Amino acid sequence: MKTRILRVACVLFLAVWALPRCLVTRIEPWEIGVRRSLTGGVAEQDFAHGYHLALPLAQSFYRLPRTVRYLEFSDTAGYEAPALEVRTRENNIIFVDITVPWRIKPDGGWRIVREGFLDSYPEKVRSTVTGVLREGMAQLTNVEIAQPAKRQASAIKMLAALNLELDRYHVTAEHVAIRSIRFRDEYEQKLQDKQYYIVQGKLAEALQQQSI
Repeated sequence: MKTRILRVACVLFLAVWALPRCLVTRIEPWEIGVRRSLTGGVAEQDFAHGYHLALPLAQSFYRLPRTVRYLEFSDTAGYEAPALEVRTRENNIIFVDITVPWRIKPDGGWRIVREGFLDSYPEKVRSTVTGVLREGMAQLTNVEIAQPAKRQASAIKMLAALNLELDRYHVTAEHVAIRSIRFRDEYEQKLQDKQYYIVQGKLAEALQQQSI
């Protein structure tokens, strides 16, 4: 009798807990699930958070990030990429700290897997962003670089151009944030000297006016 009860308990355990766990895969809220089967290839849909059927040995899931990721260019330690080095229209070198939030587009996960970008798409995104931003920043003059409104307008244009290029990898950039722009040290010194002479000239002019 006890043996029979034990057998029934084992069968119930397999039916209620173990067997379902072997047949389903859990996709977390921060993940995109992409199912591949041996016979049908990649399923043409992104699987959302929850439990999804996956037959052992016949089907498997890839997991891609659903959350926003940040590509940050800065010479500060800990950032993914160095500051962008750009030659402006006036042939000056500037160093630009930029942040670009980006994410996989809706229904883009399975396309990334099907087209073979699973292992390479982050690097392709970085390369594309670098090229588009460098080209966009190079259109600014020294005067425009110093004007926040001009920088913001340039960032909007670069975002539109960037998303046209990123579409082939099924991702989208959400924003282009220009955090800081620096010239080479020698050019920065020239700017400071020029500002100093301007201030000195104005002081001398004011003193001359007072003496009259």
